[in-house]
Formats: sequence, structure tokens, C-alpha cells
Amino acid sequence: MRLRPSAYDSGDGLHPDDAGTRAVADAVDVGMLLAGPLRRISPATEREAARIRIHT
Repeated sequence: MRLRPSAYDSGDGLHPDDAGTRAVADAVDVGMLLAGPLRRISPATEREAARIRIHT
């Protein structure tokens, strides 16, 4: 599989560049990973998820 030409291509057609990696990370809902899709997220977990997003 190869990346289509885009602003996120690192140049090898296979791996995203830093902006592409950030776009992938921003697309993931960290709260869903931490709490699971059917559980409510506690305020403390929401703060931790925000901290992770800020520092990644």
C-alpha cells in the first residue's frame, strides 16, 4: 500500500511525515481508548486525556 500524493507524504510514498503523524494522532479519540466505547469518562480521565494530547 502506498500513500497517495499529499501534504502528509514523507517522500517515500509509504510513511507519513510529522504533519501526517500528527493528523493521525489528532483523529484518535484518546478518551475512547482510555474508557472504552460504552463507559462514561470521569473528569479525572478527561483531564488525563487532555494532558496526553497536549504532550504528544
